[in-house]
Amino acid sequence: MSHYISGIVTSFKYDGDLPHLYLVGNYAFIPLNSKNDGFKGYAMPPFSPHEAELTHQIAHLAKELSFSGSTAYIETDYFGGDGHQIATVWKDGRKVFGPEKSDDAINKALKTIGIWKHEGKDEFDTARLGMFSTNKEILETIERESLTSD
Repeated sequence: MSHYISGIVTSFKYDGDLPHLYLVGNYAFIPLNSKNDGFKGYAMPPFSPHEAELTHQIAHLAKELSFSGSTAYIETDYFGGDGHQIATVWKDGRKVFGPEKSDDAINKALKTIGIWKHEGKDEFDTARLGMFSTNKEILETIERESLTSD
């Protein structure tokens, strides 16, 4: 089974124009274009795991958003159990974590922005991110939720 999501998690109730999904509390997820989805979210290339740093566009967006509250860039890329995850966190316009590529990078980043795991779950599942395998699924959920709220 594959898992590929990439985007920004905010520690505040994001109410901007970019497609976003509310997670737990006021946390939100802003999906970025996914190389594996064939589905367009925010028009920005995903972070390549072979680069030493985030793209300037993603870093700039996360940095700007972090003035409203901590933000984390997260990316998963798994297929059949093999793969990676990457995360970076900004607070008040400064990078405070990462970029880190490790088996628990995303959980560390989510904890850094204030998501604490519930019993029997890690931070990723506590935030409801484990419900989705691709950005396409997230964007479809955003679309469905916007239709039901109209």
